[in-house]
Amino acid sequence: MTASGVAETTTYTVVATVPGGCPQTAQVTVTVNDPISAGTISPVPASFCTGGSVTLTANPTNGVAPYTYAWTGPGGPAGTAQTQVVNTPGLWSCLITDACSGSVTVNTTVTSTTPPAVSINATAPICVGGSVTLSANVISGSVTGYLWGGAAPVGGQTGSSVTINGLTAANNGNYTLTAFDGGCASTVANYNLVVNPNPTISSTTATPNPVCEGSNSVLNVNASLPTSAYCAATTSSPCDESIGNVTFNTINNTSGCGSYSDFTAISTTVSVGTPYPITVTNGGNPYTDNLVSVWIDWNRNGIFEANEQTDLTNVGGTGSLFTGSITPPVNAFNGSTRMRVRMLYFTAPVACDATNYGEAEDYTVVITGGVTQLSYLWTGGTFLGGVNNTPNVTATSITSATPYSVQVLSGTGCTSTGNVTVNVNPLPAVPDCGGPYATLCVAGPSFQLTPGTPGGVWSGTGVTPGGLFDPAVGTQLLTYTVTESGCSNSCTVTVNVNSADTDGDNIPDCVDECPLIPGEIGDACDAGPGFILGEIDANCNCIGVPCTEDVRMQVRTDNNGSHTTFQIRESVSNLLVCSGGPFTGINNATISEDCCLPEGCFNLLVFDSFGDGILGGGYNLFEITGTQRRIIDNWYDAFGAGGFTSGSLSQINDNPGFCVPLGTDRLVVTSCDKRDWKLSPCGG
Repeated sequence: MTASGVAETTTYTVVATVPGGCPQTAQVTVTVNDPISAGTISPVPASFCTGGSVTLTANPTNGVAPYTYAWTGPGGPAGTAQTQVVNTPGLWSCLITDACSGSVTVNTTVTSTTPPAVSINATAPICVGGSVTLSANVISGSVTGYLWGGAAPVGGQTGSSVTINGLTAANNGNYTLTAFDGGCASTVANYNLVVNPNPTISSTTATPNPVCEGSNSVLNVNASLPTSAYCAATTSSPCDESIGNVTFNTINNTSGCGSYSDFTAISTTVSVGTPYPITVTNGGNPYTDNLVSVWIDWNRNGIFEANEQTDLTNVGGTGSLFTGSITPPVNAFNGSTRMRVRMLYFTAPVACDATNYGEAEDYTVVITGGVTQLSYLWTGGTFLGGVNNTPNVTATSITSATPYSVQVLSGTGCTSTGNVTVNVNPLPAVPDCGGPYATLCVAGPSFQLTPGTPGGVWSGTGVTPGGLFDPAVGTQLLTYTVTESGCSNSCTVTVNVNSADTDGDNIPDCVDECPLIPGEIGDACDAGPGFILGEIDANCNCIGVPCTEDVRMQVRTDNNGSHTTFQIRESVSNLLVCSGGPFTGINNATISEDCCLPEGCFNLLVFDSFGDGILGGGYNLFEITGTQRRIIDNWYDAFGAGGFTSGSLSQINDNPGFCVPLGTDRLVVTSCDKRDWKLSPCGG
């Protein structure tokens, strides 16, 4: 039978009876649902991260199953399933139709969210014992949350920053940060934390210490940065591919295979800012997947860091030759540091680990032109020249016990402080130099100074430590120093010396018999006018001495008579009593000059201004009267050669001079007029 016009859920009963049997009863319920009236799309809100997707689900309200679905997106008709995978933002709709042909259209707007981009900033300096704050740096996008990764206390934190206190080397390592905008996560940001050591100060000293009041002291700090062993790099199969040769600046090293080779005895010097090519050859089996990287510890902290890595180019992709260029950064620390070269198979090289294939080699690089690894700042007083950025400075004018400090700063900004106090000993009282002392005579005897304060030491020109002063040094400012407990104080006194020489005869007036006339009583003098040889009498008057001895000077000139002159001088006073020449224009001729001499002793000097003597000539001094006895004979001989054949001055050897009147002694006849006279045939 057919039930029609059913408007609500109704239960129907049917009774069936068979002949001779018992009646059987059965029921059926016809359920009547409400017609489809509405629908929804989940999730709400509907969004996805850029590059991802969201699955939309159409949900009918009322109606009779089965349902059909027709999705429409920004690009037009889409799927016909209850769910729709959406990767395009915009308006999405779904037509839902039930079995009773009822239908509804539901809509939702799908949005796309771009994940944020972040990096990690770190406060500086990062030093042992200090702290560091790692903070999120939002490069782009919006952020609703964070998740930090890494060792405690960083890992698991969800704030925008995290602080590590009491830093040690155990905090070294990689830390990560993921930022979220809703359900969209950023690319993981990484930060490799390196905790730098503080300078180690082994001593801070002052020399001397204590000092005397007002004196200086040299301050010195011995400081260095702790050194740590570089990490190991080993391989278990080093002789498949291996480093055959490394060429970098002056390094050119060929080697055999090995897991690790220490070539730090080989070094090269580089300057910051200058590019240097580097070449590495494969000494084993070359493979396309061979890789080579180089690290140089620019900040000399014992760690090969990511910013110190240079990846070389696999030339031709054969794995045989690797090249690159390394430019030392301007902030590299001066001095010796480590360079590591590593070749690996397939795996991107890292500076430190144990792996299967490849080889590592270490070298020494000396950096110049960079920054000083340690700098210094002294405080506490004044310093010589204003210099305080050196490990040793001179503290000046210390008058009382003074504490000094030095801050030692590493190139990474880590500091240590050294302290030293300079103590001060007082000065003794200013001593009494004695005096004033009477004026002394420059030619007088030594004079004993008598200070009023005992126990001191004299210093200055012409004085002994005990105070015995020699007036011959003239007027002097002398110092008298008294020392107590290593500290000294001084006084000064001027000792005046009379060294006047009015007549200029090198005899001080204070001992000169005749201070107004050159010479002493009995000395030769010029009795003038003109020249008259005289003698100083007891009243310091120059009395002329009559000349009684007539002599003649004969000169035989050479080709240059203008070069020749002669002088006769009194032996003691050196007074000029007779002279002649130059004989200009009188060449190769004999000239006679007469002189009248008083009784006494004299010196004859013959000069040639050109310095070649009288070539082919000579001279002769003899008496004019009587037998004209020769006094000095340097005449030319029969061969035209005289004794004055070279040089600019001719005189008797050792200049003993001659005296007039002449005596009666004569050479024996056999010795007279012989040149180069000898006592025996053998020259004895």
